Amino acid sequence: MGGAIEVRLRDDAVPVFPAACCVCLAERPGDRHIVKARRASYWEVLMPWLWFTGKRVRHEVAMCPACRRREIWRRRWQWLGFGVAIAATLVVWQQCFEPSRLPRAVRRLVQLGLFLAFALPVGFWFVFWPLAFDLTVGDGYVAFEFANAEYAARFRRANDGALLPRA
Repeated sequence: MGGAIEVRLRDDAVPVFPAACCVCLAERPGDRHIVKARRASYWEVLMPWLWFTGKRVRHEVAMCPACRRREIWRRRWQWLGFGVAIAATLVVWQQCFEPSRLPRAVRRLVQLGLFLAFALPVGFWFVFWPLAFDLTVGDGYVAFEFANAEYAARFRRANDGALLPRA
């Protein structure tokens, strides 16, 4: 698989999801998967109290029970992998490079290199094996990301009136 297919809708539009599992396309799957997202801002790095002010979005997509369980585990493992990459960077940094007498600029480059060495495989995992359904909230739009191209095409047809052009 080579990445997710993105469909953008206006943020005030009510999306219409096809009555099929977004993973295996089984008709009338009988279960739903809830995904929540919120609009983030770069200012949140400097002002953490803004974490509570972003626009929040919650959507339910149809999934069969087996696909839903698999999706929940995938989501957990991907974020766990990212956390392990950060922890591994910190451990290696503390054990090997913190006590050294390297110049500050060299230490910063080594720290960046360590993080990239541990986080890059996880980043590839996120890009090349995306989650079945995900959301991104932007300024005036909500981007629905689907791993299944056929389901994305059905979703696009069902929401034809609320589509926005892709940036």
